Amino acid sequence: PQTVPQETPKEAPKETAKEVRQGTNIIDNTPVKREIEIVKLKVDDVDGTLARQVAAAVATMRELGLYKPPGVAETIDWATALGKLGSTLLDEKTIAATLGTVLKYREDQDRVSEFGMDMIMSAIGNV
Repeated sequence: PQTVPQETPKEAPKETAKEVRQGTNIIDNTPVKREIEIVKLKVDDVDGTLARQVAAAVATMRELGLYKPPGVAETIDWATALGKLGSTLLDEKTIAATLGTVLKYREDQDRVSEFGMDMIMSAIGNV
């Protein structure tokens, strides 16, 4: 039997941690733009600013070599929780208090708290 070769989808360029540190606007990344639109469509309690900050924060987390990087579902879960809590902007205290919503493994939460918080704050400050 003949097998049909499977095409691998081309991956969109990813924002690197170095670009985030250099102040590159992570929102210009096309997958992040899509994620912002998904959050705005799926989560009623979140405005555009918080949706952009959440998407930028999650995109930054994905660059940290986590055991289980958050997917779009976790982004929606986090945005929903933040909206229900009445958050309008992300800050370090809010991120730390709600990190378990977006990161399922304690080791990933510790890694973000110890090594990634500055990068996340920089990324959300650029939106």
